[in-house]
Amino acid sequence: MKASILYYQEPNSEAVYYTGEWQAAQFNNLPQDCFFISNHDNSEAYYFQENQQIDEDKLHLSTYKIPFISQTEYLKILSDFQSEFKSKAVEKAIFSRVKKVPEKLSFVDAVTLFNRLCEAYKSSAMVYLVSDPVFGTWIGATPEVLLKGTSNHLETMALAGTKNTLEKPWSQKEFIEQGLVSDAMLATIQSYPIQNLVVSNTLTVQKGPVFHLCNDIHFDLSPKFWRPLIQELHPTPAIVGLPTLNARKLIEQYESHNRGFYTGLIGKLSQNELSIYVNLRCLQVLENSLALYLGGGITADSVPESEWQETEDKAQTLLRLINEHR
Repeated sequence: MKASILYYQEPNSEAVYYTGEWQAAQFNNLPQDCFFISNHDNSEAYYFQENQQIDEDKLHLSTYKIPFISQTEYLKILSDFQSEFKSKAVEKAIFSRVKKVPEKLSFVDAVTLFNRLCEAYKSSAMVYLVSDPVFGTWIGATPEVLLKGTSNHLETMALAGTKNTLEKPWSQKEFIEQGLVSDAMLATIQSYPIQNLVVSNTLTVQKGPVFHLCNDIHFDLSPKFWRPLIQELHPTPAIVGLPTLNARKLIEQYESHNRGFYTGLIGKLSQNELSIYVNLRCLQVLENSLALYLGGGITADSVPESEWQETEDKAQTLLRLINEHR
């Protein structure tokens, strides 16, 4: 029997390697202390139980047929997607696609890629490799903290906008997008009995090969409110849009693929500590190829060709290290 695996590395920490079993659970019923991964709307969640027994080293592969779309198809669909904004009362919505990479990964190749990602993003991302018969194999390096902290003190970030060079100026569209994300997250956080709220100025931060606009948000909150806050914050406007319900309906209408773990959550929960990330910059290992999940925030002023290029830039987080294998 093949082992289910959990390999991960948090920023500025050492990588850990576990074999064991992934257990399905509703998000509300996750154990008090666990490492978990969930899908984009938290309707599916899995937590890991370590087992010292090491079985044969092979990956679990999904048989799910993923719809890949060409650049021409993407531009047409995105234009139609945007045309619905006014009638559906959508300010911003995240549209994603799946990029096919003709690369076959063995177990050793997958672990090598994981280790390369750990080295490349040692201080800037949660890096992981998970594999199980139910959901297959996923690898990722995600920079976006949903909620992290110890005792009563928590931190999060409002992250939006993407550019591939520091010299390129931010557009008004990107500042608007960032403001929408930040305002919505703060409204949710301030609905709880928080103390000592501190919000940074809007900063430009580098996450791997790309740059984003970011507000760091710090506050104090009793651990008894942590799980309800997680569920209210996720999915954030950065992965769905605004208003959330309207944007979600539009996404379901136009995206042809199941996002799976892309834009879901991954991380650790305990009574007095948590470190939870939004699962971006990730791929799924298929039998003879890789599926890279890529998305971007769309507003009425977005230019489809620029949005395509943004997803191509984001793909470099994983692609440049995959290509080292060839």
